Amino acid sequence: MKLEPDGKGGLDLQLEECRVGEAIPEEVRMGDGAGLMKYLATKMKAGGVKDGDVVGFTFSFPVMQTAIDEGELITWTKEWGVSGVVGKPLVTMLRRALIEVGLDNVKVACMVSDTVATLLAARAKNPACVCGVILGTGTNAAYITRSSKIGKLSEEQRSEGGPAVINTEWGAFNSQKNSSVRMPLTMYDNEMDEQMTWATPGTQRFEKMISGAFLGPICRVALQHLVKEGAIFAKDGKGEGTRLPEDSVLSPGWKPSGPSDEKFETRIAFDAVRDRSGDLVYVDKALREQLGAPGSTLAERKTVREVCLLVVRRAARLTAVGIAAVLQQAGRIGGAGVDTSKCLSGGAAAESDADAAESRERSGTGSSASPKAASGGGDTEVPVVAIDGSVFLKNRDLEAAPEEKSKRTGKGFDRWVGEALSDLGVRCRLVEATEGSSLGAAVCAAMYEDGILGAKAAVEKSDGGAATGGGH
Repeated sequence: MKLEPDGKGGLDLQLEECRVGEAIPEEVRMGDGAGLMKYLATKMKAGGVKDGDVVGFTFSFPVMQTAIDEGELITWTKEWGVSGVVGKPLVTMLRRALIEVGLDNVKVACMVSDTVATLLAARAKNPACVCGVILGTGTNAAYITRSSKIGKLSEEQRSEGGPAVINTEWGAFNSQKNSSVRMPLTMYDNEMDEQMTWATPGTQRFEKMISGAFLGPICRVALQHLVKEGAIFAKDGKGEGTRLPEDSVLSPGWKPSGPSDEKFETRIAFDAVRDRSGDLVYVDKALREQLGAPGSTLAERKTVREVCLLVVRRAARLTAVGIAAVLQQAGRIGGAGVDTSKCLSGGAAAESDADAAESRERSGTGSSASPKAASGGGDTEVPVVAIDGSVFLKNRDLEAAPEEKSKRTGKGFDRWVGEALSDLGVRCRLVEATEGSSLGAAVCAAMYEDGILGAKAAVEKSDGGAATGGGH
């Protein structure tokens, strides 16, 4: 994606995106830092980045950001484990790789997390957007606040009082072992966490309850326990032993040997939820062809679907809890001098706002207006939450059959998030933010080049990809 001057003092978005058409290979994700940066630089060059271009660098992992255009990796998450990167200056490493592939004069103007980029892209379209969320393989949230409220900034920076972005790294929430406010974890959560040694057990516990890398494995562990207890796939139906093959994914002794070895993918869980056929034919097919569990009974297939439904619905409701907490911290619901009566609404406010906005968002008109909510003491702007990521965007159709996944029913994961927000008394508008991480990086780079973002920009602890903001 490119942003170019439009000749009227604004910017035009030029969609010149190169789709690589491949996932980043495991040998890169688990390799060394030089190899990772060389891979990114090579893909940037193949995607059309030229000498003289100004780019924004999206890096979707926890970073201690030291400048608008530099930061050091704190830790890997989401099944990544590249050596020689933790604690190193990421943009400096990328610049070296760019020179190595013949791009000596590319300027990396900024580095942002995909979550911050999503927020920037959505807010550029709609000033009512105060929160950006990523809910895909991993998860995170960012929100708008005032620099005066950030205690870790210097007194001079706080005195400026301007807007600032907080990158929450909420995937790490719930990881403090001795915290009195820790959300309950099931034995299935804990066993899954212990098994996935490459995902650093004991860390990112909130992420491991709601994001795409982990929902399928949680279902697998729960079903393995049911097999062990003789509740499903019991030998001769007597609850003693199992009729499953030893190498079945649902056999109690089976566990993945690495990130690419997990057979119970999260898409299986979502497609099981979608299965509305009388005999649960999709669940049967998944059991036979992907999980090594042939010969299931209808009762067993119903149990498999119910377990998947429970895990997925819990993820939706916990997502709502996270959004509610972020909006409260941002001063948009209760506290912080905000009149709660102006921001709360009964019923299914969050879900209906999302559903009503869906067609407008896809046609590009949904974010132009500032939605208002009236209750008692006057009008107030309804906060907008922009969400990107496969778990949210690809599962808004859970009342459609698996083969009809492109069908939008408005009754899916987003609806469950909306219902949970309403249960919490939170009114907000959920909107799609597709390609937000790429566009947001370009927006950030263009803002920096235009002097809107200065070198003294306040930075917080921050969560790859690159987008260009050229022509400046």
